[in-house]
Amino acid sequence: MSGNERNSDTIVETERVQNLERNQDIEMYDVYANQIRMGVTLSDFSLVFGAIADRGKQGSHNVDKCIVRLAPITFKQLYIQMSATLEAYEQSVGKIPTSKKIVDGSKKIQKVLSINLKEQLS
Repeated sequence: MSGNERNSDTIVETERVQNLERNQDIEMYDVYANQIRMGVTLSDFSLVFGAIADRGKQGSHNVDKCIVRLAPITFKQLYIQMSATLEAYEQSVGKIPTSKKIVDGSKKIQKVLSINLKEQLS
């Protein structure tokens, strides 16, 4: 497939998606988050979004803003779409720095989740 054919397919797909009717639920909220936690069970993934609140001299703390629960297949679709979007963003704007602390923490979380899910299966 040539680049032009692929680009044409992408344009057609984009137009199809843009023409879908979208209905906004009354309970839909616009939430800003700069913190996230994740929970996992056999039946769903939970994303808890929060923000850092400044308490002046008392310091800052995290305030949970909303939780989103996703079926495993939906979580995987979100992961794929977010990975592709992040890759395109970093190619355009530049790499987003990630601290070693975050990478190491993610590895520890992965081990704990693996153990917890195996226990749920037994």
